[in-house]
Amino acid sequence: MQVHENYPLKSLNTFGLPASARYFAAVRSIGELQELLAAYRTGPKLILGGGSNVLLTKDVDGLVVKNEIMGITKTGEDEDVVY
Repeated sequence: MQVHENYPLKSLNTFGLPASARYFAAVRSIGELQELLAAYRTGPKLILGGGSNVLLTKDVDGLVVKNEIMGITKTGEDEDVVY
């Protein structure tokens, strides 16, 4: 996982408006996300999925995290709940 500075976000929002993130990282696992959030405890954060329905009207002065974690993992089950 790399953290980029002044990263362009134009390709990550469906409206294609020019904007940039002060810091940007794509995470591919829960461990990467935990590591990133531990390193950037303070300051604003924005979590992006596919970027659909996101309207960026200005630069993001904080950390933008692109969620690339795939799939759902079943960790347990009881009579009423699957988790």
